[in-house]
Amino acid sequence: WVIYNKDKAIYPVISERLPMKDKKFLDSAIENNQLLDGLDDGFFLGFEMVLFIKQLPVFKGISGNLVSDLADKIIPVTLNPKDKLVLNEGEDNQPILIVAHGAAKIKSGTNEVGTLKQGDVFGDLFQEGSSQKITEAEALERTVLFKINLVDFYFVLANHHDLVQGLIKNVTRKLVKQNA
Repeated sequence: WVIYNKDKAIYPVISERLPMKDKKFLDSAIENNQLLDGLDDGFFLGFEMVLFIKQLPVFKGISGNLVSDLADKIIPVTLNPKDKLVLNEGEDNQPILIVAHGAAKIKSGTNEVGTLKQGDVFGDLFQEGSSQKITEAEALERTVLFKINLVDFYFVLANHHDLVQGLIKNVTRKLVKQNA
């Protein structure tokens, strides 16, 4: 994407060296990704995810290379209005959800737990006390959720002490402001 946008003439020369499958994927990625549309174009470049996550208050001041390791674990989920993401994970493996675009109601069984809007992060570590077990997220509008499996999330934390310190500092600051 970067090569194509810096020098459109050199892109075909470089992409010729790739296997046809990879070349088709890159051509599709370039055609479908409109960086100015951000995360609303339905195609997610890694650096778009990193830039989005870095601007969230809970990730403030955390270096991009640490956030990129976390972004590698993201499963993007695009939902149209009224679509539901059913979460069948066990009670001890509730995913982390980040709303990249739109808004969604989160439910525990038939009970509505709350509404998440763009930039909200839900899951273990991001709520005061233990986070409530959720069974589904229902889109209120066209919504993009970034889902991170809890095991993957903790694996990244286990390998990055600075990420843990930054998250604890930011989450604690957020919770103090909410309770003030």
